[in-house]
Formats: sequence, C-alpha cells, structure tokens
Amino acid sequence: MAEQGGLEGSQPVDLSKHPSGIVPTLQNIVSTVNLDCKLDLKQIALQARNAEYNPKRFAAVIMRIREPKTTALIFASGKMVCTGAKSEQQSKLAARKYARIIQKLGFPAKFKDFKIQNIVGSCDVKFPIRLEGLAYSHGAFSSVSGSIVHWVVSLCIRTLICMFCRWTFGRYECKTSCAFLSVYVHL
Repeated sequence: MAEQGGLEGSQPVDLSKHPSGIVPTLQNIVSTVNLDCKLDLKQIALQARNAEYNPKRFAAVIMRIREPKTTALIFASGKMVCTGAKSEQQSKLAARKYARIIQKLGFPAKFKDFKIQNIVGSCDVKFPIRLEGLAYSHGAFSSVSGSIVHWVVSLCIRTLICMFCRWTFGRYECKTSCAFLSVYVHL
C-alpha cells in the first residue's frame, strides 16, 4: 500500500486497486424502495414530526432523519426515494428506518425492490482538465454547454458511467458516477 494521493484524514490508497492514486469520495447515494402499500400522505405529515407535506408544491411527503443524515420522498403509491447517504449500506439502513417509521404510523409497509439508482462521487485529479479537448476527442460520448466562465462536459462511456466536469471560478470539479478509473485514462 502506498500513501500517495489519499485524501486528508483518509486511509492510504492501495495502488494495486487504484493505479492513479486517486479515489473518488462518495458524496450522495440515491436509492428507491417499494413499500408495497398505499399511503395517506396527509396522515403521515400530521403524525410524523420529521415530515413535511405541501401537495400544491410537491406530491410527496418529505421526511428527514439525522442518522444516517438522509431525506426521503414518500409517495402515495408507496414508492420511496432515499437520498443523501454517503454509502450503499447507509442508504439501505436509512430506507429501512423510513419504512419502519411508516409501519409505526399504522401502514402495512413492506421493504420490496430496494435498488441503488445513482452514486455520485467527486475527486481532485490534481491537474487542469482540458474540457474542450476532452469533448473534441470523445465527441460521440460527450456534450459541452456553458459560457466562458462555466463549462460542463458530460462524458458517458457505456450507459452506466457518467462524468461531469465543470470549471468554476478557477477551480475544476469532477463529479463521477461509478467507474472513475475507466474515465481517468482519457483525461
């Protein structure tokens, strides 16, 4: 194990697994689950202290818990979206906690079809990314939009790997979804 490229306060980077020495930090996990029952959103909002519901603005109850720090969107159909977790395990734990809260409110909620929908990570590649060149050399997979101050390149290799790079106020920021290494070689 080598200690190069690690993040502040993190464990050393295993260069056999991460040859670049860079490991993206997970920022957000989005998951969905089917509670397999119809829900009365007004009742949930009135009985749960950590929930808000404004049907004129959004057709779901917004519920939050502190540990893991997440937010759930709970729909009348029984479908739920959980966002904000920093790992897949945290996302599943949070979704189970929300389902349990719904059960305690008297609904016959189950925990079916849990699925991770999106993983967002970010990293500092420690060099400027030539966004125009990247978009030009991978035109079939990328698109560029923005102005002089703000460029966004989305590079999709296969259908599951997306990278969004943007330049803001003299700083490059990359957000990746899955498989950082397969994209890193193109930078």
